[in-house]
Amino acid sequence: RSNLQATRCYVTGSGGYKLDFSVGFLPHPLKKPYGEDAYFICNALVMGVADGVGGSALHGIDPGEYASGLMAEAHNISSAMDSSGKRICPLEVLQGAYEAVSDVAGSTTACIAALNGDVLDVCNLGDSGCMIMRNNEILYMSKEQTHGFNYPFQLGAESQDSPMDADMSSHTITEGDFVLLATDGVFDNLFQEQILDLFQKYQGDFSALGTHVAEAAFDMASNRTENTPYAIRCHTMIGVAHMGGKMDDITAVVARVCRV
Repeated sequence: RSNLQATRCYVTGSGGYKLDFSVGFLPHPLKKPYGEDAYFICNALVMGVADGVGGSALHGIDPGEYASGLMAEAHNISSAMDSSGKRICPLEVLQGAYEAVSDVAGSTTACIAALNGDVLDVCNLGDSGCMIMRNNEILYMSKEQTHGFNYPFQLGAESQDSPMDADMSSHTITEGDFVLLATDGVFDNLFQEQILDLFQKYQGDFSALGTHVAEAAFDMASNRTENTPYAIRCHTMIGVAHMGGKMDDITAVVARVCRV
């Protein structure tokens, strides 16, 4: 399963900004080589991540097929919007992609962000998410959407959720801001402060920053002694004592806001 990444010949927005990218991806050790996550990057303006919901595997369905199909369609729609000069609305992208894969089995969470001038529009459904950082501070963290423990909002033919259930937000950005789009393999295993520390430590090695985030999340997923967001969720939501992280597919798409 191939993730889609547009050429690194950057196309810029009308606000004089573009996005530079660094991606880290580590599949679950039992789900190599592709796992069930997917992502796309389009024209230095749009990015998205999706996490195929593993429950469908119990019915003989590859959850990654739906996730990768949704991201492929989102890439195509984003590219067409950009070519036409139309403002790229992440919700419209998600809705169009959702309709295009209506005949594909499975389900997925999704998070898409688009740069329009000096505004980053974000659309998030489920427990993937978006974090925006500036001057070593967290400006924004998307809200997790779940129906219950380990039951995120999700898109799919058998799901009650739709793109209209997604959380939409818009954020004014400036040069030097960082944006992280990631699946729950990152956010279940790393606290926000740990992510911020990684950005502070490795921002000078930007091309490898996404990899550093993914590797740190994988290390915590393998840990059985440290406290993690997943361990806290186990305790607060279902009353189960758990230490360490949760092994999962891990995808981190990092963007840096740059001047033209």
